[in-house]
Amino acid sequence: MIDSNISLSTLTITPLTYRDRITVEFGVYGTCVVFNLLLCIFFVCRPHLLRSFKPTIFFVTLGTFVLSLPLFFLQFYLVVFLWSLVEPQYTVAVCTFVKCITSSTTSCAQVLPLPVAIFRYFIVVRNRKMPSWFVVVVHSFISVVFFVIAMLNYPLGEFETNDQCAILRFSKAMEAVRISLTLGLNLFAVFINVAIYTFVKKYDKRSFGQ
Repeated sequence: MIDSNISLSTLTITPLTYRDRITVEFGVYGTCVVFNLLLCIFFVCRPHLLRSFKPTIFFVTLGTFVLSLPLFFLQFYLVVFLWSLVEPQYTVAVCTFVKCITSSTTSCAQVLPLPVAIFRYFIVVRNRKMPSWFVVVVHSFISVVFFVIAMLNYPLGEFETNDQCAILRFSKAMEAVRISLTLGLNLFAVFINVAIYTFVKKYDKRSFGQ
């Protein structure tokens, strides 16, 4: 039961009961972060591959690494404090902000294939020469949408109990929007790639027919 006197300035904690769960999550997530870092180094050390795959594979790899850092450092912070038997303390506003932003950066990382799919569609299907920064612009716009959704948890949310924050401001509607948008954009990327594949197959058939 949430006290009616709770406000955004009220102090909350991450309880010690969260320690085992966050430790496992940090182990799995940290492994993925290191793997992405190694892939980035692999491309940087091979300039010819970097030039070829800069707006596609390298963009997704580097973007995933960068966008995974906020959650990685948060998990590291919580693991260190909780294993030191210290329950991190912050205001509800801060804990809500951190949780919502890390959720948003995770979603932003998950939809990185969409800008690449759009980029390839214009090049392959529309036969347009697109600059490499096109994928950055498209993804920046998508990221802004996710961050706006995160901030809407403040005016539209309610005070609720949570494993990470004993109390936080949270909107189930905004969480549903975030998850739905993430899935929807990924499906859109799949449809675009199918369209590219279909176009290439038809082009190959016409070429062989001639």
